[in-house]
Amino acid sequence: MLTGEPAAPYGGPPLSEADLVRLWEGQRFPPAALVSREGLAVRVVYRGRLAGGPGPDFRDAVIAAGGQERRGDVELHVAASAFRQHGHHRDPAYDNLVLHVVFWDDVKSETRLASGRAVPTLALAPWVGRREQELRRWLARPARWQEPCQTAVARLGPAAVVAALEEAGDDRFREKSDAFAAALAATEEQEVLYRGLLEGLGYSRNRDPFRRLAETLPWRVLRRLLAVQDPEERLPAAEAVLLGTAGFLPAETSADPYLAALQEQWRVQSVRDTRHGTRDTNGLLSYFSPSTAPFLLWELTGRPQNHPARRLAGAARLLVRHVDDGLLPGLLAAVRAGPAALDSALQAQADGFWRDHYDLTGGPTRLPAGLIGPGRAGELAVNIVLPFALAWAQGRGDAPLGEAAVDVYRRYPRCSSYGLLRSLSAALGKQMTAGARRQQGMLYLFRRYCRQGGCAGEVAGIGRCPLA
Repeated sequence: MLTGEPAAPYGGPPLSEADLVRLWEGQRFPPAALVSREGLAVRVVYRGRLAGGPGPDFRDAVIAAGGQERRGDVELHVAASAFRQHGHHRDPAYDNLVLHVVFWDDVKSETRLASGRAVPTLALAPWVGRREQELRRWLARPARWQEPCQTAVARLGPAAVVAALEEAGDDRFREKSDAFAAALAATEEQEVLYRGLLEGLGYSRNRDPFRRLAETLPWRVLRRLLAVQDPEERLPAAEAVLLGTAGFLPAETSADPYLAALQEQWRVQSVRDTRHGTRDTNGLLSYFSPSTAPFLLWELTGRPQNHPARRLAGAARLLVRHVDDGLLPGLLAAVRAGPAALDSALQAQADGFWRDHYDLTGGPTRLPAGLIGPGRAGELAVNIVLPFALAWAQGRGDAPLGEAAVDVYRRYPRCSSYGLLRSLSAALGKQMTAGARRQQGMLYLFRRYCRQGGCAGEVAGIGRCPLA
């Protein structure tokens, strides 16, 4: 991760890490400067994309040396010793490194990663030597290379860029719909939709434990447990069962009235489940406390509003709306009604305890108003409900619903910003990237080309980026 610290105090050009990033990003140096300690010439096929956050400085680079191409990340430091000083040698986020680029190699050894693997350290100082003025000229030069997307609008024209993004967005939408079609062929339809919704609430960090939770606590079980409740009791019961199964309810009885009520609901539901025979050999609803649910390995870092306990509280509010009629009729009706109706159907506002809590053990704090806000509702609509609706409609021969799903997808507003699309969005501009369809197209291009080094030209098995 770039720190911007000045050059090491033992001398040399007044070079900062920001300077080194500029050199690497624009490839503002001659190829002869890239020689390893062992004298091996290194060629940059694709210098990677500037990450701009925690972890390596450049991601998904393609580096050639000794007749071999390696794909991975590149980390930059003024001095090689900074890698250990910053604790990167203990951080698994750096395990995909293929090259450590430094100015001064004050360590004189390979860079050792947390995985135990070593990667070469490439130092520029031996080549630069006394060429400080030449180094400054490198920094002043125009970039020798830019991603094709930086000039795509000027080269191809706005209409061609929009067409490429929308075609890519449609490809991504079809891929998701095809995946739902395969799931519908193997699993009951409401379970497929329910699993998709829970997985979508998990973000990338907790997608797997949310999926496991949906398998452990199927919709048919949760719906049956809630259906026997009075309507006003369904929400606390849903929260208790979801949070209890996920392992977020503390084992010790809480002094907090709200949490104690959830614990009592969980106990009552567990007893009722046993009496009704739900807890059978299929293990449909097993009791998990934090110490007995090790298979649900939750990632609890990140923004408080994305804590899985808070997302489960949102899921409870979303799901209780569909206990009587089922998930399928309600959400498919929202698809037919259009983007605004679908967006409203997927949001859930914070109330009571959840207005200022993001989990069940911490104190109150300031939080957004939504348990499932507009951003996450949009993600659920575009990535789960709409492709599911298309797959379900095509399987049932319901052409009007299929057309509605595609139409709503193409009219849906742009969802929350993606950090990984920051560079591509800036290159193309807001007007080119408006709407969820084009945003999904950028994601498709990013995963298919940007992450594979495809913007450097024709790459075997990948092809050429449509914006190249």
